[in-house]
Amino acid sequence: KDKYKDETAYILTCGPSLSEHNENELNERLKDKLVMGIKQAYNKVSDIADFHLLNTYNLSPYSWNNDSIVYWSLSKSYAATENFDDFYMMENQTEVMWGCGMMYEIGIPLALLLGCKEIVAIGWDLGNPNEKFKHFDDDKVTRDCFPQDGELEETIKSTIALQEWFNNKNINFKILSNQSHINQNFERIQLKDIK
Repeated sequence: KDKYKDETAYILTCGPSLSEHNENELNERLKDKLVMGIKQAYNKVSDIADFHLLNTYNLSPYSWNNDSIVYWSLSKSYAATENFDDFYMMENQTEVMWGCGMMYEIGIPLALLLGCKEIVAIGWDLGNPNEKFKHFDDDKVTRDCFPQDGELEETIKSTIALQEWFNNKNINFKILSNQSHINQNFERIQLKDIK
C-alpha cells in the first residue's frame, strides 16, 4: 500500500489505438515512470514495465524482464453497481468486486492501492459497441474470449459515474487514445504530453 504514493500510473491496455504509437518513443517517455501493461500490451513495454497484469483469458506466451511483477487475477463475475469504492477492497483482501474488464478488475484498483493520484490509460478504447471488438494485435494473436452481449455498453456507460467518482476522490484520470469510447469528458492527451 502507498508504495508509489502520489505518483502517476501509466496503464497500457490492448485497444487498437496502442498500435498508433511509435514503440521507441513510448518506451523512452515511460522509462522512469510507474508502468503497468495489461495482457499483450505488456509486450510493447516489457523492458520498462513494473507490473504485468493478467487473467486466465486469451493467454499468450510472454517473456518477462527481471524487474516486472506479474500479477494474475481470476474473475468470478462482474458487477454493474457503479460502487467504485469497491476498488479499495485490495487494501484488505485479495478479492475485488468490480468489473468488467481488466482496467476495472485490477488496473485501477492496483494503482489506487499503490497510492497513485493520477492515472493515464493508454489504449483503453473499449471499442464501438456496434462493431466487431478489436485489439491492437489482432493480426498476431488468436483469441478465444470476447466481451459478452451488453458488456461494452455497460462499461462505457459506467465511465460517466467513474469520472464523478474520480473527481470526488481528487484522482486525475486521463486517456491517451484518439478513439476511446469512454466518457468524452475525461481529458485526452497525446504521447508528446508525457514528459
